[in-house]
Amino acid sequence: MSGNRTGSWWPAYKAVRRAHLWLAALASLPLVILSITGALLVFGHEIEAALWPAEWQVDGSLEPLPFEELVARFDRQLPGIPIAAIAMEQPKGHAWTFWLGNGQGVANVDPATGAVLKHYQQNDTLYGFVRALHRWLLVPGDARSWARHLVSVTALILIIQIIVGTWMWALPPKRMKRLTIPRRGSTHLIVQRAHSVTALVTGAILALIAFTGISFNWHDTAEAVVSSVTFGPVRKPGDISAQAIAGQRDIDRAVAAALDAVPDAKLKSVNVPKLNTQPVNIRVGTPDALNVTLVRVHPVSGDVFDIHHAAHHNTATAFMQMAYKLHVGDFWGLPVRILWLLLALAPAAYVISGFWLYANRTGLRRRRQPRKP
Repeated sequence: MSGNRTGSWWPAYKAVRRAHLWLAALASLPLVILSITGALLVFGHEIEAALWPAEWQVDGSLEPLPFEELVARFDRQLPGIPIAAIAMEQPKGHAWTFWLGNGQGVANVDPATGAVLKHYQQNDTLYGFVRALHRWLLVPGDARSWARHLVSVTALILIIQIIVGTWMWALPPKRMKRLTIPRRGSTHLIVQRAHSVTALVTGAILALIAFTGISFNWHDTAEAVVSSVTFGPVRKPGDISAQAIAGQRDIDRAVAAALDAVPDAKLKSVNVPKLNTQPVNIRVGTPDALNVTLVRVHPVSGDVFDIHHAAHHNTATAFMQMAYKLHVGDFWGLPVRILWLLLALAPAAYVISGFWLYANRTGLRRRRQPRKP
């Protein structure tokens, strides 16, 4: 540590460093687990598709069937299982995801043939196992909610650690000099500078990733924080019901109406209403927004009820709707995902390097003390 240790900053620095160490010790194990599993999840779907291509990959050159035909073919293969929604935002060449109702899990379906490639519960897959470890540490039953709280507390400690670590950098003099990593010098100094500089560089994004992860569990609290910071409410679409009209549900007509209503839109997901009084919720992506736009359409007539355009959302609403994409780095393509992979591994590296610095510092102190005769 550069600077005069007898300066006025030193007592405060020692106290902050001690708090930094104890917080790291408290959260080290779950933080390392979250770090490693988070990194695996960034490309988790691609890993599964590479390991079991027959269950996840399809011929992307073929045109998908009409939605009503897809639903009919699914019903013939898995009769009596309701479809809640169909997601098709995966890259071309991947199966579409059918989210099922009544606790029936998920199905991978070839959109060109309607063949069910895989019917499964989410946690039964490799991706699902890693995600369960990431979200609730594989704790079963009623204790799972407490495990989710523990994960949220760990993420909160990471945010606090980023703040405390920044404070540790700001307290001593010669701050700008300590933003460089020396090529020569003691191993302790090089590791210390690398630990500090990389943490300062990545701290804001890591805090964002941690906060968005917290929002999945402490949703109302996260919304309140975002609303306070952005000075605006988080707006949600109100409930609507469609007027009952005699006739057959036509999802394809509803999708066509939604795409006509939103120019240059790309289809992301479609829900499958059980009743003709329930709207078809269609989510589309547009070039002018990272969030999805929601279009609600009558299931029989194809009349558009309303459009919740992503580009028109206030800051609080846009942030909360983007929370998942911000958490996993699912925006702006492959470069961001690679960056998020490296960022996910950073907390584990900080835990390891931080404890190494502590062990090295205390070992040096003991070696420097004169031996008693």
